Amino acid sequence: MSLVSNRKSSQVKFWATGLFFASMILFIVSKVFENSHPIWPWLQALSEASMVGALADWFAVTALFRHPLGIPIPHTAIIPNSQERISQALSRFVQENFLDPESLAPKLSSAKLAVRLTDLLVTPAIAKTVARQLKDFMTSALGSFNDQEISNFIAKTISAIAKEIKLAPLLAEFLSSLGESDKDGKFFDELLKLGEKLLTRHNQIVGGLIHKELPWYVPAVVRDYLYKQVFDGIANTIIEMRADKNHILRKQLWHLFNQAVVELRNSEEWELRLQTLLEEAAQKQSLLDYLANVQFSLLTKTQQDSSGLIIENFANIIIVLANAVSENKLILDKLDQALQQIALRAVRDYGTKASSFIEETMSSWDSKVLSEKIESEVGRDLQFIRINGTIVGGLVGLILHATLVLIENLS
Repeated sequence: MSLVSNRKSSQVKFWATGLFFASMILFIVSKVFENSHPIWPWLQALSEASMVGALADWFAVTALFRHPLGIPIPHTAIIPNSQERISQALSRFVQENFLDPESLAPKLSSAKLAVRLTDLLVTPAIAKTVARQLKDFMTSALGSFNDQEISNFIAKTISAIAKEIKLAPLLAEFLSSLGESDKDGKFFDELLKLGEKLLTRHNQIVGGLIHKELPWYVPAVVRDYLYKQVFDGIANTIIEMRADKNHILRKQLWHLFNQAVVELRNSEEWELRLQTLLEEAAQKQSLLDYLANVQFSLLTKTQQDSSGLIIENFANIIIVLANAVSENKLILDKLDQALQQIALRAVRDYGTKASSFIEETMSSWDSKVLSEKIESEVGRDLQFIRINGTIVGGLVGLILHATLVLIENLS
């Protein structure tokens, strides 16, 4: 509880106690002067009933948290003596009302989580806050490792992965999936088209390689002729392969591809080669140094982002994505369903553990600490109960005195 709330609670407690002492003083004065003026009996009845009301409510409020005046009166110090029952009841209440999938599902469905989320994220201030948190997380993650730690971690992890999984069959399944998904040859056509573009764009490099491989005494005219023949031959072959699905070279490449998949799936030799290659790559200092340099560069840039460029770009990406999702009802509905499923799965898997955690935490508290925590949260309202008891008691005393006076006058 905040210091301001504690101060307010203390102020109300002061007034509640002050009213009791004021009633006691008034009772003493009215008792002394009860025969000097007709008003004093009325004030005596008021103050007497006020004291009774104040004391009764003080006892009731105090009995919740401790023994009044330290006297172990039965059925007092209710909260400390009922700590286990309270923790079980609170845990059960949270479980049944907040962590029950059946009762939570309709609430999540009507909550429109995706709409609320996108509405929040399109707000520039919210997006910037999320972006700042992402940047801080990235900086913290990058800074939590030094270069040597990262190098050792990568080397050990890659080596462990290489030993624990079958790389060749995994690669075979991946390549097989690529092949099955490109039965019409469109992906292969795109690769051929890309090869044709690269060949045309970098024909001078190809020519340079051909010239370099020929002996020095071959005339330039012959070199150029050979280059043209090789270049045109490769280019024409690519064009023919694109145009003819049954081209012999295309079929041969497809056969080699399928043969490679079979060998990867069944060959122990390939498995050994891939494992060795992966382990050697993990141990190469050049690769580890490169990764360490990347980590250091990213960390430096995030730490020195004084202009806020990273946060601004992150925020813009968040806003664009949120707008795109909010404008697409199909995606919005799918996101809403996904968020519901995530929440329900989390409740289903961890709801019981969360309620048990609440019960265990509350049960482990010192009973005095538990009483103080509860009293600090509701103390101000409890002190108003004492004030109300003092005032209401006084009014009841006046009514009773008025009733007695009326009965006496009638008789």
